[in-house]
Amino acid sequence: KLNNYLIVKKSLPRELVNEVDAVKAFTYLRTMQLHTKGDYYLYCASLNLLNTYVKQSDAKKGANYNFKSYLRPLLHSIVNNQPEDVYFDYKKDDKGKITLLDIDGIQFSFHNVAIDPLIEEALSNGKGSKNIEWDGIKKQHNATTLFEAGVRGKRFRSNLTRDNYELDEYVEEVAEKYKRKEKVVAR
Repeated sequence: KLNNYLIVKKSLPRELVNEVDAVKAFTYLRTMQLHTKGDYYLYCASLNLLNTYVKQSDAKKGANYNFKSYLRPLLHSIVNNQPEDVYFDYKKDDKGKITLLDIDGIQFSFHNVAIDPLIEEALSNGKGSKNIEWDGIKKQHNATTLFEAGVRGKRFRSNLTRDNYELDEYVEEVAEKYKRKEKVVAR
């Protein structure tokens, strides 16, 4: 259903990512636990949102691709936990190396992500990986829609920080402090 919706939305103007959503997405990446398909989906949607944000002309000065360092822990989690209907693949295309992720039929892709020996081994033995053919739907075009769907899908997520706090509550607290330019205390 979501893929069909994204195909229809493809003809609409590209969604812009606002700065507060970028802060929320980064906070999810830094703090969330990965247990359920919903967790993996929100994590990938957060990466996708940040990937879109850094390319916008109005992105905050200093926004960069450092968020891609959060792909390695994601791939390790997939290899180590092998969650149902969550897979990755690594290919080369005309733009270089590409990491494809498939979360219950929704795909995300990221270019130029380095792989390490654990991921190489998983690719060779199929542990958490499978051959994924790209669906042709550019997810950055609808990054905000995908991100909001992940946030709203709370009943499909563990909704816990790594320190077992309520995740969404913490993310909202960080966003509010960011808006007020207050110091954020990490949990």
